[in-house]
Amino acid sequence: MALTAWMEILDEHLAAERFPAASTVLRGLLAQRPTHLDAYERALELTWQLRQFRECRSMAMRLLRADPLNLSAYCVLARLQEMEEHATGEDARWLWQRAWQMHPLHAELRGRWLKVNGDLELDRPALGFIHMHSRHWIEATREFGRLAERSPARTDWRVASLISLWRSYRRAEARTMARALVDGNRHLLAGWLILDLVGDEVDQTIAQTYIHRLDPEGTYTERMLGFGFVPAGSAVPQLEVPETNPMLMHCLYLREWSPG
Repeated sequence: MALTAWMEILDEHLAAERFPAASTVLRGLLAQRPTHLDAYERALELTWQLRQFRECRSMAMRLLRADPLNLSAYCVLARLQEMEEHATGEDARWLWQRAWQMHPLHAELRGRWLKVNGDLELDRPALGFIHMHSRHWIEATREFGRLAERSPARTDWRVASLISLWRSYRRAEARTMARALVDGNRHLLAGWLILDLVGDEVDQTIAQTYIHRLDPEGTYTERMLGFGFVPAGSAVPQLEVPETNPMLMHCLYLREWSPG
């Protein structure tokens, strides 16, 4: 069965709040595609709904490793931090700040940040992301270049700088930065996407391997990073449906459930 069909069924179960069925489908999917980012996003939603907070935190961290600009992951981590019994409040504040900086004009995030900070004055990261959302790539490149130079450990700013460089047609600089980023993190989707577009033949071959593992359909890329992509020469993956798992077969609408 095609991976896209698994995802459609999973979304049906989540929308209908059939959480046990969604869990069954998700476990079966991740067993075969353990780095599939769309599945991580569904797992983040599901574990939050089920109040499985340890698993929820794990999924948020996995998402941020592959996509340091994942807004949902930051919001979930901020809410989890607020719930921590011994939290000082500073960690949650820092996470909400990151979320607000990425979308400073978002009404709910403005409200959250105003509540914890009391000030909506735009800082340099917030201005940089406003430029990105407005497709002012030269201005965004300038802002994030300065931020990344000042704080090289901030992968989110470096990824924002990478995307802005590529959008500004500064291909050589984007290629150099992308190589440096994936050298430090082999699961960084944006780095592989840029290398597939502007890298040499070796870059592209390796990039397509990782992209096919992380986002073979291109749906995560299009939604989160703003440019669609399907690896060259690839097809939507087909996943096996183990006939030895009647519950999974039932949740995929392939067999009637017979508990006996």
